[in-house]
Amino acid sequence: MEEQKPRPGWDGKMYFEVLEIIPNKKISYSFKGGPNPNEMNLNTIINWHFAETESGTTITLNHTGFEGFRRAVTRFIMEKGWGKIIW
Repeated sequence: MEEQKPRPGWDGKMYFEVLEIIPNKKISYSFKGGPNPNEMNLNTIINWHFAETESGTTITLNHTGFEGFRRAVTRFIMEKGWGKIIW
């Protein structure tokens, strides 16, 4: 992944913690960021759900935890990023 430059309110790093793993069904982890490791102003959860189908596996991504106008903009930017990486 490309390294990001720090910006006002963000140290340029994302902090992750695995929250749950259900083999062949779900992976859940926190996705946090902020001006430093002790002050996170973005605290979201990412859930990947996997479901077997006749033609293979369906994967669903759900990224939650965006509140307020500023976070809505962050969500919009991240959705564009997910779209480039996954689709």
